[in-house]
Amino acid sequence: ALLDAIEEAGIIIAEDDTDDGRRQFDLSINPASANACDELFDCLTYRPLPPPVRPLSERYELLYRMIKNYGMEMVIFVSDWCSGPRRDDIDTLRRRLMRSGVHPVVIDSLNGIDVLNEYSRKMKMYD
Repeated sequence: ALLDAIEEAGIIIAEDDTDDGRRQFDLSINPASANACDELFDCLTYRPLPPPVRPLSERYELLYRMIKNYGMEMVIFVSDWCSGPRRDDIDTLRRRLMRSGVHPVVIDSLNGIDVLNEYSRKMKMYD
C-alpha cells in the first residue's frame, strides 16, 4: 500500500529492493538481442539473490552504483521494512548515493508520505 501511495503522489518507482519486489530493474537484459525470449529466460534464471541474502557490496554494484546512469534522482529507503543487517546498510548506502549525486530519503511506513511530500515541496523551491 505504501508503494502505491508513493506512486499516487507522483513519484515513479522504477525498482524496489525489497524481499518480494514487484519491480525488477535488471541490468543484464540486452534489448538489442534477436531473441527476446532467451533474454527473459536468462534474466529470470540468473537473477540476483533477494536483498537480504546479498552482501552490501554486491547490492551496491548490482543496483545502486548504476542508478545515476538511468536518470534516477532519488532513492527511498523504508527503514521499518528492513531487518537488522539491512537497516544497518541504509546509512552506508545513503552516504554512497549522496556522493554520487543521488538524493537518499529515509522514511518509515507510518511517516513516508508526509516526508516525501515535504521533500517534494523543498525540491520545488530549487526549480
